[in-house]
Amino acid sequence: IDVPAPRFWLLITVWLVVLVVLIGLRWLLGSPWGRVLRAIREDEDAARALGKNVFWYKLQSLMIGGALGGLAGGLLAFDLNQINPLSFQAQETFFVWTILILGGAASIAGPIAGSVIFWVVLTQTDDLAAAILGDISSATVAGIRFVLVGVLIMLIMIFRPQGLFGKREELSLDIQ
Repeated sequence: IDVPAPRFWLLITVWLVVLVVLIGLRWLLGSPWGRVLRAIREDEDAARALGKNVFWYKLQSLMIGGALGGLAGGLLAFDLNQINPLSFQAQETFFVWTILILGGAASIAGPIAGSVIFWVVLTQTDDLAAAILGDISSATVAGIRFVLVGVLIMLIMIFRPQGLFGKREELSLDIQ
């Protein structure tokens, strides 16, 4: 992949930040605090009965998630050189949900792997469609791209509803 020099350093920086956040989250979720969060996810009333302040733990989790979202937004703004509300359409929400479904929302590495898989599907569809179908328009390729993503989501939801990296026993849905 040909990456210009300024973007190469941004790419390295982003992946280093991802690695640091990944290590930090793994440490945090393995701590007693993380075990309380898992207990709240599984049975909020049981965690409350054990004397845990469920609201406070949820608020702390929201603050950490917001801080990480702000960090990601800052890195995105650095890449785009600007941020405005028109930069984000409904398509971005669909992309985020697709990434979470692919990787598994209840895991740390799942969304990272889901984003890499999703990026590969989005970027390599043009070359693949041109190789298989010959000379086709870019509008047709865009349609094929989203059909592939839709089929991928359906297959994941049918055969692995917890995502590629999720654990079946941690699945919130009661699917046997």
